[in-house]
Amino acid sequence: MSNFAFGTYRISEHNPQHISALKAAINSGIKMIDTSSNYMNGDSERAVALALNELDENLVDEIEIVSKYKLSQNLDEQLKLSLDRLNRTSLDCYLIEYPEEFLIKAIEENVSRDDRLDEMIDLMR
Repeated sequence: MSNFAFGTYRISEHNPQHISALKAAINSGIKMIDTSSNYMNGDSERAVALALNELDENLVDEIEIVSKYKLSQNLDEQLKLSLDRLNRTSLDCYLIEYPEEFLIKAIEENVSRDDRLDEMIDLMR
């Protein structure tokens, strides 16, 4: 994986400067984009797709996309929506965002740590 990434936390498809910044970063050598299905209600993923659609296909093939998902939401649905917004068939990596929230909720509900970890693993399958 790349040592540097372009983070898209506040990037929006509705801001042309954001699209330009993404393209400039990639043209300058950035090979990884960090995004999330939760950033800007999907706008950041759509912005990534817009930027990539305007670049040379060979350059786009070198880009790694990492995204993050919450366990409190359906992972399959989040991934499908992300892939649609990103106009891709796969991601290079996905991360579980804020897993501690899932564990804290278990404590509040008197669910054992091991049972909650087993549940987390099941949700990721």
